[in-house]
Amino acid sequence: MNAPTIISVLTAAESASIAVGAGLTVYTKAIDLSNVDQFALSYKVACTGVPNIKIEMEQSVVKPTTEGAADANFVVPETIADVDASLTDEDVHIKALSPVCVQFIRFKITEVTGVVADSVLTMNLSVQNRFRQ
Repeated sequence: MNAPTIISVLTAAESASIAVGAGLTVYTKAIDLSNVDQFALSYKVACTGVPNIKIEMEQSVVKPTTEGAADANFVVPETIADVDASLTDEDVHIKALSPVCVQFIRFKITEVTGVVADSVLTMNLSVQNRFRQ
């Protein structure tokens, strides 16, 4: 059986709780996509007030120079829409992802309103490992 593997999406500080302050943008740690074929992302935000979070998938052929920081090598692939353009509830969401065929993926998370200061996002990437003979 080739069961899915769950990868916790982490901050550069290795935390699974991704804090996104009012109006801020946070970059998750890069994940190596070698030897995986299928992808799904589960995510949930918690905060006081009404959240408004934008989640974008960025990819690159090289690791970022500095984890958790903007990097010119990481971009949103031209054929990919936002994972979530406006996350405004605290429900669990699961979405299939279709990353392009490059080695690294990370997520760019932005608090859109500039008002909600205590948003905390939890994300897990589910991957299907390639079969090995």
